[in-house]
Amino acid sequence: MGAKKWSDEEVAIARDILTSGKTVKAMAHLLPGRPIGGIKCMVTKLAGDAKKKRGDTQWLWPAMERELKQNPGQTIEELRIKFGCSHKHACDVIRSRHGSGVYVSDWKTYIGHHIERWSLGVGPDAPKPPRQSIGERRRLGRLAYRMRTARRNPFENMLMQLQGECTQVGANDSGRVYIHLTDSPEEEMEAA
Repeated sequence: MGAKKWSDEEVAIARDILTSGKTVKAMAHLLPGRPIGGIKCMVTKLAGDAKKKRGDTQWLWPAMERELKQNPGQTIEELRIKFGCSHKHACDVIRSRHGSGVYVSDWKTYIGHHIERWSLGVGPDAPKPPRQSIGERRRLGRLAYRMRTARRNPFENMLMQLQGECTQVGANDSGRVYIHLTDSPEEEMEAA
């Protein structure tokens, strides 16, 4: 079906609303059969090129630019956390200016993945590091597995702290003598 067509009188009233300087909502009573959204669309259509152009309303790029001037070589994730935007938005902003405002200055390796570090300028991108070999990945996996499954004594640290410095006794004696760094309370009372 669609909306009903605009008559010449309604278009003239919409043109008056455009030139009045008042808001569409304040002047909507002049067109009682039309919704405010429809009136706004017609006023916008009538404005054409005379409509005031909006500037760049994106706040993220100027903020990122200031941050990269102060601290070059940051990842997209670090920038995202600082400004509280989504990862996709930060990626879109940085990658749209890749080659014309920012470049990859270095790479960061995190859990086997290579992540770009971005800096301001139009320099050449740093070469991406080679992939980790399968043998190296397996070696690191085995090491991580050994660390995860290692037997741990929860009292070992406590015993080391309680023992203090440890010295061996004479040649004929067996065992250890522990030198405690704290004085006994009786000696403190006698000294006072």
